[in-house]
Amino acid sequence: MDIQQLRYFAVINQTLNYTRASERLYISRQALSRTIHDMEKELGESLFFIDKNKLCPTPFARMLYENVAGVLKAFGTLESALAVWRRKQEQEREQERERLAVVFGIGALHPLPPQALFGRQAENDDAIWSFEERTDAGVREKIAGGEALLGILRTAPDFVTEFDALPLWQEGVYLLVSEKNPLAAKHWLDVNDLREQPFVTLGADMDLHALLEKECALRGFTPSYLLATLDFHLALGMAARNEALCFGSSPPGAGHASGVRLKPLKISNGAWGCYAIKNHAAAVSPSMQLFLDRCRSIYRENTGADGVRPEIA
Repeated sequence: MDIQQLRYFAVINQTLNYTRASERLYISRQALSRTIHDMEKELGESLFFIDKNKLCPTPFARMLYENVAGVLKAFGTLESALAVWRRKQEQEREQERERLAVVFGIGALHPLPPQALFGRQAENDDAIWSFEERTDAGVREKIAGGEALLGILRTAPDFVTEFDALPLWQEGVYLLVSEKNPLAAKHWLDVNDLREQPFVTLGADMDLHALLEKECALRGFTPSYLLATLDFHLALGMAARNEALCFGSSPPGAGHASGVRLKPLKISNGAWGCYAIKNHAAAVSPSMQLFLDRCRSIYRENTGADGVRPEIA
């Protein structure tokens, strides 16, 4: 006999009705009958009989039930104790799991489809990943304040000297230019091509804005800002209508609306790319390393690129 058989037997003794017992146990009447039949065969004793259309326990069944009640109570106590133990162990394991909070700069996720990146969280059983998107300045604040362990930015090491910068992949800087703009005929753009060109910037909280300021200052002029916005679709529409230039996402795989061309911008900062930043004192844990490797792997899968910025001749 096993504990399940004894439970079924006890319920039949309590109800003296196969139909009500099967409903209480959430099994079929046939399955319950087979269980009692198997018990009778194993014990060599009858357990129930019909008297005037009523189910009655045999004297053996009454004796058995008196003893089974204590067994079931003791086993229930054991099951409860095991459940409490398992919950406690699970809570302790959960507390021991590393919590890896990652904050992304706006636009840094473009080559990393969220469903591919976040879907792989389940592959790492030793850590709990959480994600957030902020401006580049917001990413720095989160890392400096210890609210996140990693920040993912499109930047260069000289823009993040207060942190460790771990390279993910190199990429160029690209601008969206209307087909109506004479610059659309060029294979690539020089920073000097931006003189007097209306420009939609991402705002001072983004490193691309700081890069543009720095590159233009090296050539002795200030960009002609028309608008500062993080709304890419607004900026794209203005570029398509030839109202301004704006930053675009680097290829390969960078699909954009018709009426615009994506042009690489020749800059002096050859280290520009996508970086993971962390506080200097923060060690690279196994889960952090796994996450960085995941990012690089998904980037290669999604773009077919090796992460090396193509040279502009």
